[in-house]
Parts: sequence; C-alpha cells; structure tokens
Amino acid sequence: YNEPLSTEESAFVRDIESTLSPDFKKPVLKITGSHYDFKSFQITPLGSETNAKAPSSLSLSVDRFRVKDGQGSEQTLEVVSGQVPPQPLKFEVKGEKYTLVTYQTETGFRLYPYYFQIFKGH
Repeated sequence: YNEPLSTEESAFVRDIESTLSPDFKKPVLKITGSHYDFKSFQITPLGSETNAKAPSSLSLSVDRFRVKDGQGSEQTLEVVSGQVPPQPLKFEVKGEKYTLVTYQTETGFRLYPYYFQIFKGH
C-alpha cells in the first residue's frame, strides 16, 4: 500500500493483524467459528443470538465464546446486552484471570458488534 494510509486502509491492516496475531488489549474481529490463539488459551466466537420480543418486552442479545486451554478444558462465555451495553466479562483459565470486553475499548474505540478485546487480569 501507499504511505500514508487512509483511515480505511489503516482499519483494514489492523483487522488483518489482529486476525493473524491476536494479542491482549488489541481489538480482534469477532468472526464466528474462527479460533484465536492467546498464550495460554484459544477463544472462538460462537455467534450471537437475539431474543427480539419488542415492543411488548425488552430485547436481549447474547454473544457466545468458547475458551479452551492447552489441555482441552472448555468453557462457554456468554455476554448479554439489551437496554444497557454489554458489560466486561471476567473469566479464568488455569488460575489466571482475564476480562473479555465486547462494547468499547479504554480509548473509546467502539467494539460492538464486530470486535472483542481481552485484558489480562481483572
């Protein structure tokens, strides 16, 4: 590509890098069925489900992720949103603590609905 990169080109490069080499505190594309390898675990977005009952009641969305450690132990994470944005979800893998964020980064970059981010620790 040509320098300097346009805003769209920069976003494209960021998305490719995060897909090929995910890391903590980096926005990662939420591609259903794709496996993202982190140091001590693998995370796979399983998709979203919306329970749209509006206007008679509130609608809820659930984003699901599968987390596997290197020894095959699995857990399913569910991030629920509706009238309020999805909240950070804390989880553990082999005693280490992590936080899954699906709404917005610390710097204000909007993750929802296309990205997620993982922080080490709580």
